[in-house]
Amino acid sequence: MYVKGQIVLAADHRLPADQPLRPKHHPQPATMKTSLLAALLALGYHYSKTLTPETVLQQLFDMNAPARYAFVSDTDAPKLAVIDLETNRQTSLLELAQPARNLTIHKTLGLLAYNDGGDRITIRQLGDHSEKNHQLPHPVTRLQFDADSPWLIAGGADRITLLNSESGETRTLDGYHHISAWLYSPLARQLWILDDSPALYRYSLNEQNQQRYPLPDDWHDLTAAAISPDEQNLLFGATTASNQHLGINWNTETATIAQQIPLTAPLVQPYIDNNGQLYLYISRDGNGHIIPRNDPAAAQTIYAPNPTDRYATGWLDTRLIAVGQSLKSWNLYAPAQAQEHDEQPLPAATRALFITADSKTALIVSDNTPAITAYDLRDGGLQTIALSGIDHPQNLIMGAGNTLCH
Repeated sequence: MYVKGQIVLAADHRLPADQPLRPKHHPQPATMKTSLLAALLALGYHYSKTLTPETVLQQLFDMNAPARYAFVSDTDAPKLAVIDLETNRQTSLLELAQPARNLTIHKTLGLLAYNDGGDRITIRQLGDHSEKNHQLPHPVTRLQFDADSPWLIAGGADRITLLNSESGETRTLDGYHHISAWLYSPLARQLWILDDSPALYRYSLNEQNQQRYPLPDDWHDLTAAAISPDEQNLLFGATTASNQHLGINWNTETATIAQQIPLTAPLVQPYIDNNGQLYLYISRDGNGHIIPRNDPAAAQTIYAPNPTDRYATGWLDTRLIAVGQSLKSWNLYAPAQAQEHDEQPLPAATRALFITADSKTALIVSDNTPAITAYDLRDGGLQTIALSGIDHPQNLIMGAGNTLCH
């Protein structure tokens, strides 16, 4: 019996539990068995090559699927493009309830949460396409699922709401002056909140309590953060009252500043490789620093595109890529001994950068460009994947990436 892409035995063909299996008097010739096997393989191959959009979405439950399909949203249109990275083409265009300016995916529960920047979140069940709206007490600036539970984190300008996507229960964290950035650490189930008061907050989802750590009074414009795999070092950026831009290494165990790195412009973002051995700070003007964790004195200065919009590591952390209106990459075969590898133009300023789970490919979305640039981190090859129905790309996400802990 054939059921939606699966070959199963009909119920009345199963042997009763107490009936012994007896050899048949006339076994099938080997040639017939071979022919049957070939037919089944041909059927499976044909089916795999004729995937429908519905099948694509249902296969998100497969552990391999989150590493296969990319989702691209539009700034203004309520649409979502689905890209199959095995064929490097768009397979479908989904209609949404609102533009997905904020977007996140839960790879094990098969949920897609999105929001247009207002106070309403839509959660889509990718199995049956059903959707449910949730009203929050504040506008949303960013969304992220907890990987091991149904909890969704919805950040705002001065509040953060935790929403249980199954029960609808909410917990709102407030009392902040202005939230500059926040980081969720899934291993420790801790939320780090950078507030312009200025202060750093640590909230535990398990214990439901919060600690506040004051920061120097003259710090402002705190940036996005990164945390080491062992949870001991939190990196972020700050600007002082004298307009000195800094990269900060905060020791989470002692609640003290472990290191300050002078920068020539505001920090784009900090970055820590998956081994937790390299700390990277690149400012918006492209000036950057690669600092070995165990030997800070061996820091190296690099020069990325000016301006730099995003950066990350890939190809098993042996390649660094920085993108803006162009891309530049370096070999990282030895700590703090980066060798420039490649530089190529991009269509426009970078809106999103995502490294695939196998760490081989960087997916780049450029402003007002209806296409994805796929950059091969191994050999520097570029490929353009056209987008249909997405004129102003906003976000690019996948269910799985190459970043393990931060």
